[in-house]
Amino acid sequence: MTDVPQQVLLRQFLDALREGSIPFDTSVLAKSPIALRSGESLAFVCYEVALKEPHDVDKGDLVLTTQRYVFLGQKRTIAVELSEIIGVEPYGDAVAIHRAGKEQTEMYGDLNRQEIAYTADGQRTLISGLVVACALEGLMTRNRATSRPAPAPVTEADPATLLTRSTADELAKLADLRDRGVLTDEEFARLKEGLIG
Repeated sequence: MTDVPQQVLLRQFLDALREGSIPFDTSVLAKSPIALRSGESLAFVCYEVALKEPHDVDKGDLVLTTQRYVFLGQKRTIAVELSEIIGVEPYGDAVAIHRAGKEQTEMYGDLNRQEIAYTADGQRTLISGLVVACALEGLMTRNRATSRPAPAPVTEADPATLLTRSTADELAKLADLRDRGVLTDEEFARLKEGLIG
């Protein structure tokens, strides 16, 4: 049996984090630094983070939960629902968060002050912009999956209705793959044409 290289394990961890399939271990925290709402749980905390918009604005802790992120700064507190995030960009030790209705991008830096375990046997890596970006994407994916309404049941066996619903389902799956970056816009357009045409 060959050992899997640590870089491969780390890549698998980041992929799973981005997909939203990683359970967060918050047992190392004595208590949550914020009051959690009903149904909300803590993902992780990044301590001594620098908020930049575009220059250093504040220092504090960045808290990620299953519903929002909260910056507990020395000068101010920011609480944002994950549904308001429209884009996330990872950098070496920072993450840029773009959100709806806000002109300036929030950049949270100095993230690499603590480690996170990425294997069952305790292999650890520094928290980086990429780790935080993947975690945010995974939490947003998980939230979208739980907030989607259940599809209406098919009550009639009309083949035209079934075909239309099947095509719509396939288009929705393709759009989700495109939105997650698995498909390029060109690949999405080509596959969409194949379904519709």
